[in-house]
Amino acid sequence: MRLFISTVIVGCLLFSCSPDEQEISNAIHRLEFKRVTAKDKWDSFLCSENENVRRLAVLSVAKIQNPLLLDLLEPLLNDASTGVREAVVFALGQIGGERSERLLISTFEKQTGVFWKSAVINSLGRCGKQVAWQWLNKLKNHSDDALLPEIIRAMAFIYPRLVDIEADIAWLKKMLNSKNSEIRTAAAYFCSRHPQPELSVVFMKVRFDTKKTGEKYRLKALYKSLSGNKQVLRDSIIAQRLKAQLVSRLQTKHIPWQTRYHAIKLLGGFADSLAVEVLAPLLNDGIPHIRAATIDALATMEFPPANHTLMKYYEKAGWRDKGLIIRALSSKYTKLAHRLIQQNLNRGSTYFKQLLLQSLGRIDEPYSLKQLKQFLRVPDKRLQMTAFAELDKRNRINRDDARRFLLSKDLAFTTLAANWFAENPEDASLLDLKEAFSHFKEPVGVEPMQAIIEAVSAINNSAAQKFLQQVFETAKAKPLVESAGKGLEKSGLSVSRREAGDVPLFVADSLFLEKDSLIAEIKTSRGFVKIKLLPKIAPATVGSFVQLARKKFYNGLTFHRVVPDFVVQGGDPRGDGWGGPGYSIPCEYNRHPYLRGTVGMATAGKDTGGSQFFICHSEQPHLNGRYTVFGEVVDGMDVVDNLEIDDKIISVVIKR
Repeated sequence: MRLFISTVIVGCLLFSCSPDEQEISNAIHRLEFKRVTAKDKWDSFLCSENENVRRLAVLSVAKIQNPLLLDLLEPLLNDASTGVREAVVFALGQIGGERSERLLISTFEKQTGVFWKSAVINSLGRCGKQVAWQWLNKLKNHSDDALLPEIIRAMAFIYPRLVDIEADIAWLKKMLNSKNSEIRTAAAYFCSRHPQPELSVVFMKVRFDTKKTGEKYRLKALYKSLSGNKQVLRDSIIAQRLKAQLVSRLQTKHIPWQTRYHAIKLLGGFADSLAVEVLAPLLNDGIPHIRAATIDALATMEFPPANHTLMKYYEKAGWRDKGLIIRALSSKYTKLAHRLIQQNLNRGSTYFKQLLLQSLGRIDEPYSLKQLKQFLRVPDKRLQMTAFAELDKRNRINRDDARRFLLSKDLAFTTLAANWFAENPEDASLLDLKEAFSHFKEPVGVEPMQAIIEAVSAINNSAAQKFLQQVFETAKAKPLVESAGKGLEKSGLSVSRREAGDVPLFVADSLFLEKDSLIAEIKTSRGFVKIKLLPKIAPATVGSFVQLARKKFYNGLTFHRVVPDFVVQGGDPRGDGWGGPGYSIPCEYNRHPYLRGTVGMATAGKDTGGSQFFICHSEQPHLNGRYTVFGEVVDGMDVVDNLEIDDKIISVVIKR
């Protein structure tokens, strides 16, 4: 397939324009898609008298994410146009680095409005490291309620560590007890990402509206905080009150399924008859994620009535739920699980077999490991990878198996094996690693190539250093340049700064005049999902998606990844998360937030997207500005909620 940068981009304008302005827009996008970093190429656009041109140029620079262009952006922080200044604040957050952090902090201190201060804090959350964390940690104690939710979320994105354990726990406790519901929700979100066991009792007491996201974050944070200490749920009066709340949540209609999902996981910590009685009907729930959570909760109890309920459901369950039950039981009930595995290993779907292999991995017995070994050589690649991963967890992969995977010329196999050799450098051969590296090309092969670089770095001898130096000097993809540079620094060698090269990216040869009316109608094995495409904010991504759809590329593929209360992901011709269309498209990071139903492009790093897309079950703030948003579901979210691994994409039809 031809890789090129279009000389004429049609319909990707962010403003209504004359023919001259359209050509200017085309020129800006050509620079963006080619990842041009030469200042003189951008100067005329960023200094244009037309504020729309300046804004479009700033947003394109944000997508390139190169610090070399910061000199051109800094003066625009004082631009007369609000839209341009807002775009610059976003761009600084995308480019990152200490200079961007300090520019954002300086901008914050010059502003007076809540909108601007919030925008700056949001961008600091995207790019921030130590400088931003220290500044936010001070700011949080001197800000009014209007800014605190944004500060808390930004700190959740950065979070290197708690600087002062007692002080920070006390502060979070205060935030969770705030009268401001947005502050409480932000604090619960923080703790859902970074569990704080010291706050478990607070989470048992604090109240949220059951239909709002704060309740979901509370339950999720509490479940994570109690991990490894479920006894707390059985020994206190407060815990019994919590149980009553959970029972009420699960018996009340119109509670979002995401909240029910986390309530079920928590209720699994109460090993008693009431919990079993409440959970049992949920094994028949129409949403697969509710059934999956219920299976795990019942298995967690290690309570005879719970096991009886599970096995009774097992008799009528589908293959996926049977596999989940076996996996859930395998850690504690090894004999029962092993018997069920042997009865079913040659039956059911590939995903069902993967669940059985994961179950074998949890049974720490010689016979289970021996059986897993046999699956390293079956024809099905997904089963091979699952067996490799499970054996690796048990430290049962040997050098010969890893070498065979390494030299397979397969993206996934080589990456798995290279990661293994990085952990076991004494078994690695530099000649094998160099041969494996030669099997792949940029940008499609960046992931295995990067893994091989990590393995070579672990060898840490003069021959390895020579290879890393060669990669550092010749690689074009930024991840490869950075990995090789880190490997050289690890060896004690000084490395001069080097910019990544010009990696060829695919852009469709024509985009569309209809900027707001493109609909992708996806027919799945569960029903129809309609997605409104957004070519104004992601023209190259939409262009590629539409072109693939019209070539019937997606027809017959599957949803290979489903993570409850996160995303469903599909569009991989391999069906295992490692495939694509044979080319990479430019990332088009934008300011559209990830909400329930938002559609994004999956990547393995910057500018590695292709055909795999995902749909969010719920809001995902940590994805904002980090993956390309190119659509939003306008009909069929009930179908999305019911999608399971290996459900089919029957067809994708583009309508105007």
